[in-house]
Amino acid sequence: MELEGKPIADWESARSRIQTFVDERDWDQFHNIKDLAIGLGSEAGELLEQVLWKSPEVLKADVTEEGPARDAILDEVADILFYVIRLMDKLGAEPWENLERKLAKNSSKYPVELARGRSDKYTAYQRGETSSTETEEER
Repeated sequence: MELEGKPIADWESARSRIQTFVDERDWDQFHNIKDLAIGLGSEAGELLEQVLWKSPEVLKADVTEEGPARDAILDEVADILFYVIRLMDKLGAEPWENLERKLAKNSSKYPVELARGRSDKYTAYQRGETSSTETEEER
């Protein structure tokens, strides 16, 4: 049974379609947590290949204009999403609850009053360091 039917509209329909895809190919035997994590990292590397050595201006044009460069980037993002969905499924994790939990953690690590407009790691805020991007006047 080749994949057909309704468009993927939510997490459960994505999970179900991917599971059908995997089952039809008997690939579940290869989809353990370790190998899915490695696959996710590999796909992230393939996304990085698409942007390597491109200036921000060229990359912006690549992603905003329809064409092969944009398609290649979107293909890699879809591959990453595939692995994220498989990994979350194998972990038995509810994605939205997990995202909420992580956002709450990050809100504590990156308080708005300290992190706004800064790209420092949270440990810099804990140590009271000033941002490397701040000017003398801002300090």
